[in-house]
Amino acid sequence: MNILLVLVLLFHPVTWKDVYTFLDKDHTNWQEYTGEHNCEAFAKDLRDAGWQQGIRFYRVGIGFENGARHIFNAVETSNLGTVYIEPQSDMRYTEPKVGGYLCDNSTGICWTAEGMKIVEVTEYDK
Repeated sequence: MNILLVLVLLFHPVTWKDVYTFLDKDHTNWQEYTGEHNCEAFAKDLRDAGWQQGIRFYRVGIGFENGARHIFNAVETSNLGTVYIEPQSDMRYTEPKVGGYLCDNSTGICWTAEGMKIVEVTEYDK
């Protein structure tokens, strides 16, 4: 049996409270951002830590019209549907949509600088 199949069998349904509790105990967001340990590494670290606890995080990559890219995590919850998480801060994002902006779910503050409209959304490891 391959490793991915074993992991899929270990995943269990989660609520937002389960995810919030996990994030509170997980310290992925305590790591330092560096040239090698960038947003992609943070997203992979949070995904892997969640998988070890049976939480099926996956990664979401977005491309902006100015050519910049960002990657973060998402998880399916039984009570809120898909929840998007910034692994560097544990902040929740609203659903990223082509033509829109990346926004903080709790404050409504968005990345609205010139060139920051989303032009691509890609899911990995789902």
